[in-house]
Amino acid sequence: MNKKEVKNIFLKHISTNQNIKIKSVKKIHNGLTNISYLIKTNIDWYQLRFSSNYKNINRKLEQSIFNDNYIYYDDNLFIKKWIKGKTLKNKDIIKNLDLINQEIIKFHKLNIDKKNVFKINFLEVIDNKFKYDDLYKKINNYFLNDELVISHNDVNNKNIIIDTNNNIHLIDFEWVSLNYYWFDFVYLLVHSKIRNSKLLTIANKYYKNININHLFFVAYFCFKWIEQTNKKSLKFHLLKKRYWSITNYFAKKILLKKK
Repeated sequence: MNKKEVKNIFLKHISTNQNIKIKSVKKIHNGLTNISYLIKTNIDWYQLRFSSNYKNINRKLEQSIFNDNYIYYDDNLFIKKWIKGKTLKNKDIIKNLDLINQEIIKFHKLNIDKKNVFKINFLEVIDNKFKYDDLYKKINNYFLNDELVISHNDVNNKNIIIDTNNNIHLIDFEWVSLNYYWFDFVYLLVHSKIRNSKLLTIANKYYKNININHLFFVAYFCFKWIEQTNKKSLKFHLLKKRYWSITNYFAKKILLKKK
């Protein structure tokens, strides 16, 4: 879709009595489940997103999280005001970790009826093609009694905006589900560029009960998930390499501990 078509779709759904003039249109995301554009006008900044259907995405749930804080929403098109700021760089995660964790905890406390939210099924990714599948299944059983919360499930630097007042905002709620209370924080660490040897120390500053099992489990889940998408881009290749590095690092520690 070209920029002219994006402009026309935006103007079709925006209130015509605002005398809006578009200054620029920029593609800001082209991922597995959506393509998003940042539209700057004489009045405000807006996000326009084209969505695709994908398993385990609940658009109705996502819509309820926005709580009417959008201009237009259906299963395929979404328009909302954009937060003026910038997405966080990976190198800035550590210095903003306190604020990010506060936002994660706040998200977990959203007033949403859990009865209407599905629980993520971690065993869906098992296909017995990799050597750590059995270890992953065993470790999955360790967590079965852990507290479940409304989880973002995709907290990485690209989904964190720091605004002009240095406030932190989580964005992109496509993957929300019930999940373990520790998952979002561990997932963030897995997606950072923090050295493997430092991950557990940093995690324990915020969650004392996180151990090598949690870090292995999340990294291997991410590895298996991205492996099964069959995406061949450089971005996905680098992510898969990162996931496998963390998986291998902590799997060896777990197996050594068992001896």
